[in-house]
Amino acid sequence: MERRLIVRISLIVIVLCAALPGAGFGTPVASAQAGPSAVLSDCPYRLGIGAVAQEITAQCGQIDVPASRDSQMSGGKTLQIRFVVLPARDPNADLAPIFHLEGGPGGSAIEMFGTIWHTAYHDLNADHDIVLIDQRGIGQSTSLQCTEVMDA
Repeated sequence: MERRLIVRISLIVIVLCAALPGAGFGTPVASAQAGPSAVLSDCPYRLGIGAVAQEITAQCGQIDVPASRDSQMSGGKTLQIRFVVLPARDPNADLAPIFHLEGGPGGSAIEMFGTIWHTAYHDLNADHDIVLIDQRGIGQSTSLQCTEVMDA
């Protein structure tokens, strides 16, 4: 249970540092106004491809953040940041979680991890939760696709 609390607190700190004005690693989180909260719920997650694929029970959630760091420009709009927590295989493990963010333009950590990265993290996942975060505007998080450009 303590491990789940660490994951939630870490997610909130990461999102606050990335989303709220004046909130950064040098700024106390408490001064960043009322921040978002993370609610986790069971969800299926697929690891592997083809005949060797397996489905596990993960924890999924989202955090709503301002659409703009400048609250006047945001106009109250928010974006959903989606995440998935793959629990450590050892239920008694209490090591810190590992966060995976996908690189490259537009890469989805949630969508790509199960088919590409899970074998590289296999040994680490024995004792660590793996937290997959789809960054602003990509994957399962609120899309920031410029439809006017795509339509043209």
